[in-house]
Amino acid sequence: MTLDRIYQDSKIDKEKIFFGILIVFSFLFIIRDVLQLNIPRSVFIFLAVIICLFFNNNHVYCFLAFIIPGANGISYTFISLIVLLSLIIKGINFNSTILIIGLILSVIEILSFIYGPFNLFELVRFMGVFFVAFLYMGEIKNNYDHAKILNYFYFGFIVAMINLFGQYIMHYSIIELFNLSIRFGNTEELFGYGKDAILLSYNANGLGTLCLLVIFSTLIMAKFQNKKIYYILTFFSILVGVMTQSRTFLLSFLMTIVVYFLFNIRSVRDFLRVIILGSIIGGICVFIFATVLSSYAESLLERFQTSDLFNGRIEIMQYYLLESLKYPLRFLFGVGMQDYQGKYLYEMSCHNAFQEIMITWGITGLFIIVYLFYYIIKNARMQNSKILLTQYLPFFIIIFVAQMGQGFTDYPAMLWLMIGYTAMLLKNDKEGKKID
Repeated sequence: MTLDRIYQDSKIDKEKIFFGILIVFSFLFIIRDVLQLNIPRSVFIFLAVIICLFFNNNHVYCFLAFIIPGANGISYTFISLIVLLSLIIKGINFNSTILIIGLILSVIEILSFIYGPFNLFELVRFMGVFFVAFLYMGEIKNNYDHAKILNYFYFGFIVAMINLFGQYIMHYSIIELFNLSIRFGNTEELFGYGKDAILLSYNANGLGTLCLLVIFSTLIMAKFQNKKIYYILTFFSILVGVMTQSRTFLLSFLMTIVVYFLFNIRSVRDFLRVIILGSIIGGICVFIFATVLSSYAESLLERFQTSDLFNGRIEIMQYYLLESLKYPLRFLFGVGMQDYQGKYLYEMSCHNAFQEIMITWGITGLFIIVYLFYYIIKNARMQNSKILLTQYLPFFIIIFVAQMGQGFTDYPAMLWLMIGYTAMLLKNDKEGKKID
């Protein structure tokens, strides 16, 4: 007897139970960090196991989307392994291409032990996240409720932001918070919790990237679902993005919002609508930045004026490129993801995703990853033959931003790609989104 049949026979509303579990998860997650309570990781893992055991795959993916925004504050790699095991047991349409790519990358990683220490558990953690994200993107018949998955992602984002703002408010008043002009997000460093602390904290650029994903996916959802409420989350994400003072966020946002508007112009009427809407959004943003977030806006402008725009990235790229060319084997297969800085005898990590792939998996790995992304885009077009150009933006903005940061060594970014892929599968109608 299936779980759905059990629910029907017992007249249990599984949606309410599922949402109730997430409410409990959210409550514990927030009070743990805001009130500094000692709630062990095992509690969150237990709730994840309950969902994976008693709910279908659609709910499991909704849960995964929910935890993605707050992944840095929970044992998301361990939960990803639980989700993966659950999907295998319940049955998932495994894609041989994704499996082969994952196995090849695993072999390259294992062989990297010749360059230095190798941790098998770390490889398992990486592969858990990799397979959960990319098997979803590689499913031949991906008939999940994509709008629902995105809505739970937004719910998780709201919960994560309540957690984050709550941590700040425990140390500063609201007025002080908006006048701090700090790089919003890194509570671990600001409050001196230490790297071993279990709480939600973000790298400023990482939080900015998460905000970009929310911004451009909510714009799509507002259009497809015809619900203006999504614009509230869009504006909120812009404000949080500015508070991070991430130059990567600001440049990526300005470039992508222009592209978004251009993609929506199909007539003179559309052009006028874009001009009017752009003026309204720009005016509201300027007003907020000049009043409520003036300290953050001024500090962000100073970062553009006083700092090297590339922040030393050119020198880092040159070092890694020259060193990799010295050794043919290293150039072909890389040195693995684990402690590649130590293997290259260099303190700084790479700040370009494609070069990082070259460093870790060599030119062989780069060809594999390029093909992987090509395959994913091709698969998305098979799932949704009517993808709009704007639907590609959430996925590609993650790839674009990664060129100024980390690639696969940033595990949550793989889950962000999963959300970007979900946006590509959204259909501009209300038909057939159920599974199981």
